[in-house]
Amino acid sequence: MFVQFMFSFVVLVKLACSIFLFFLLLSHHLYF
Repeated sequence: MFVQFMFSFVVLVKLACSIFLFFLLLSHHLYF
C-alpha cells in the first residue's frame, strides 16, 4: 500500500513538473 502511494506521488510530481515546464516554455514564447 505504501509503495503504491509513493509510486502515485512520484507520477503526480512528474506530471506537475512537465506541466510547469510546458507553461514556462509557452510564456517564454509568448513574451518573445
